[in-house]
Amino acid sequence: DLDRSRHLLKDDGDDNDREKNGEQGSSNEKKAQAMPYRDLLTDQNICLFAILTFIYHLADASVQILVAQKLAVGNEHTALIFTSVVMLLFYLSQGSTAKLMDSALTIVSAKKLLILAHIVLPVRCCILAVTITYFDNNYIICATQILDGIGAGIYDTMI
Repeated sequence: DLDRSRHLLKDDGDDNDREKNGEQGSSNEKKAQAMPYRDLLTDQNICLFAILTFIYHLADASVQILVAQKLAVGNEHTALIFTSVVMLLFYLSQGSTAKLMDSALTIVSAKKLLILAHIVLPVRCCILAVTITYFDNNYIICATQILDGIGAGIYDTMI
């Protein structure tokens, strides 16, 4: 059933050619139908992908908030500025990465890009931990959010 559904969802371009020529499709052609949730939940690949996506976003969600909180504690004068910089660096790098994903897919496979997105998260957290422990430099701590944007740009675009 899953293979049949995938085949039905494929667009072979015939409908566009018919519309250009003024023809209409035959009435006995099958339309694409939504798959029942039961079929989706029994597919191991879809379930694994859903679990990985959940874990990725669960691990990624709290780090940006903790970085902003770390930068805000102890200096009330620059708290809002550093929080804004954290957000801006994340969104600018995420948008730039998402824009580059089209050309990256012609060079690298989608699977390798998803793996890269999963690798960027722990690398960023390691850099963040070392920076906070040994250097405690607010600018370097803010700069780690560029890696967050790159990982999110890759992963969210690939989904």
